[in-house]
Amino acid sequence: MIRKIAQLRNLIIILLVAECILLFGLYLLLDSSLLFAFSVYALIKNIILFFVLSYITYLVDTNSMSVSEALDVDAKNAFIFGGLGLIQYDETRNVVWTSDLFKEMNINIVGVKLLEWQPHLASLFEDEDIKIVDIKGKKFEAYNSQETKLIYLKDVTQFLSLQQDYLDQQVCMAYITIDNYEETLENADEPKMALIQSKSRQVIVDWAYSNGIIIRRFKSGGYLAFFNERIYRKQVENKFAILDTFKEMSKELDEVMTLSIGIGRDSRVLRELDDMASNALNLTYSRGGDQVAVKSGDDNVKFFGGNSDTFEKSSKVRARVIAQSLAGLIKNSSQVLVMGHKN
Repeated sequence: MIRKIAQLRNLIIILLVAECILLFGLYLLLDSSLLFAFSVYALIKNIILFFVLSYITYLVDTNSMSVSEALDVDAKNAFIFGGLGLIQYDETRNVVWTSDLFKEMNINIVGVKLLEWQPHLASLFEDEDIKIVDIKGKKFEAYNSQETKLIYLKDVTQFLSLQQDYLDQQVCMAYITIDNYEETLENADEPKMALIQSKSRQVIVDWAYSNGIIIRRFKSGGYLAFFNERIYRKQVENKFAILDTFKEMSKELDEVMTLSIGIGRDSRVLRELDDMASNALNLTYSRGGDQVAVKSGDDNVKFFGGNSDTFEKSSKVRARVIAQSLAGLIKNSSQVLVMGHKN
């Protein structure tokens, strides 16, 4: 559009100059006072028109056209306050005009290829979906009207930030139990029992406090925990390292103890979270323990851990830990005799 205006301006200037040359040429040939007057008039008129055309071109080139001129100052301020921006482009997708919001952001893209400035806008020319684009650290919803060749932009930075904060603060609930805890205590003497109790509790409580998790013991070897989605994602990223940490502590004590964790999430009803966490914990038991089961509001179940050997059956964790204890005794023995239960 700017290029066409410049071409039209140049054509008019050529015609004005040609008019002056023609009139002064006729005056020199005919030596008429009337022609001289017309020539002076044409010269003055064309000089004025030249400056007017130059000024109009300057306004277009410097993008002086704004929403305030099309409407009024209040409309301009409303567009800026509301984070609304407009981009006009031509047939070759060159930016030919931007609204006042871009001036406020110190962005001058007039004459620049639209997709060179924002390559992510390319999909707007393929479908009519709204896209999210990043402009100077702010998030904008972008919509393309191909009929009017206008890109509509809306600042949604604050909305997306609030949305993410809302999602991050959703409550998750977990049941945490120590596998083979009671059996281990039964077979330990008093000093060893006190050491097992203090060490196992310390590992779990330290993990909870370091991650901002609220935790309470509700039975011997059983804990109830509350945390938010941000903390949950952090645990998923490190693959619930508490499982390995607890297992290492157990090995240092020369015992076979692991953790089973059931988590309920993606619900705003505490009763539903409790049911999901309890069901998830039962799933870890049925799979041999030493793992985390996460049950979400959409009935999806995810598992993490489960590196220990597991045994089929509808057995409890006890079957696994007894088998591991037996395997340890066999490995540490110099001679083992195996026989059937009869004959």
